[in-house]
Amino acid sequence: MKIKTQFIVLVAGIILIPLVLFGTLFLVVYYRLPERAFTPGIKDIVLDIDSRADTEEVRHIERYIQSLPPEVQCMLLDTSGKVLFSSMPEISVGTVFSDMELMEFIRDSNRQYLYQVDLNLGRRKGGGVSFMILSRVMRDNMRRVNIFLDAFFVVLSVFAAVFVFAAAFVIWIARSIAKSVTLLEEATRSLAAGDLDTEIVVTGSNEITSLSDSLNRMRVSLKDQMVRRSRFIMGLSHDLRTPIALIKGYSEAIKDGMADDPVMLEKSLNIIGTKIDQLENLINNLINSMRLETTEWKGTLTACALAPFLKTYAERTAADGNLLHKQVSIAVAIPGTVTLQVDEEIFTRLLDNITGNAFRYTGENGRISFSAVYHDVHDAKTQNTGQVVIEIADDGCGIEEKDLPYIFDSFFRGTNSRREEGYGFGLATVKHIADSYGWKITVQSKAGCGTSFTIVIPL
Repeated sequence: MKIKTQFIVLVAGIILIPLVLFGTLFLVVYYRLPERAFTPGIKDIVLDIDSRADTEEVRHIERYIQSLPPEVQCMLLDTSGKVLFSSMPEISVGTVFSDMELMEFIRDSNRQYLYQVDLNLGRRKGGGVSFMILSRVMRDNMRRVNIFLDAFFVVLSVFAAVFVFAAAFVIWIARSIAKSVTLLEEATRSLAAGDLDTEIVVTGSNEITSLSDSLNRMRVSLKDQMVRRSRFIMGLSHDLRTPIALIKGYSEAIKDGMADDPVMLEKSLNIIGTKIDQLENLINNLINSMRLETTEWKGTLTACALAPFLKTYAERTAADGNLLHKQVSIAVAIPGTVTLQVDEEIFTRLLDNITGNAFRYTGENGRISFSAVYHDVHDAKTQNTGQVVIEIADDGCGIEEKDLPYIFDSFFRGTNSRREEGYGFGLATVKHIADSYGWKITVQSKAGCGTSFTIVIPL
């Protein structure tokens, strides 16, 4: 149960428990009211006296007897002393009392009961028949009613029930949170110690368990980053070793006099210069890659009108295709009002890296297509009002299926690219840029059947 839901249940319980208890108390009091008590034999009263009393009289007697509390015993007598109704166990209906016998009956049980006599119950106009009711209650049942004391105990009971419920529920919530936090603390300590292999397991269904799921995703991501970093360092070491070894070799040859011939000396120096240029390009690529992984470049974002920017870039790509003997087709269908906050230099680098690969791995007279289309898409969740889809495709040599999962890794060079010069930074840079902007980039390729890159830019 979510922590928010737990506290909602707690508050609801604090509100509902008093209402339920007071409602129950009200029902108990209501059903214990004297008028709710069932008095057996009332029909017998009506049958016995209906010949001598009118309907109004009968109803009055019935209401009177029913109004007596359950603990009160009574008997109804007519003017002749005959018992018409009795709830006293020792007195039966039909018994006839004289005035003296009635007084003796009261006196004999006076220590055990308190008696009350009600006369002249008759309601008939002009006099009519009168009846008498003798009622009694045991002295032990008599007590002084203290309304304020009763109310105090009722309120105290309600607050006690609320306190017990709230305390139990708070303890349960606290134990649940404490248990989850303890497990989470142990897991984060393992992460801090570098243990990225142990899965974080926190049972339950509250927000803390959701946090553990996020930490698990972070753990997997960190592990993947460490693998990529190791691969990055290995690739960097490999690419640095070759030019450095050549520079060192030719430098030692010059030092040892093995290149005294001016022609040989010039050739050695040219090779050293070439390798130094390679090192410089590699270092520049590393710096640009690291810059993309930070947020510094985001300070240079400007509003770019996509339609003219992409048309200009596509026309330049077509011109490059003519020089390289490639067939380039262009299709840009974007409204002139569409703008995007972007660093144009970085955006251009992303497109250059993809089109550069298309030119490199497409044969002479090969076909390359560049298209950009606007789609009117309304996404209430992301508040996006549209998206631009850019597709750069070629009919070149394609990418081996086994290489596809790794083409965006730094220093990775696929099977078909190993015969070409490069350091494996191009597509890694493309991926960095796309991820930094929140764009989605996908690739479809098959060896010998060309490659297609798709970039989805939400607006």
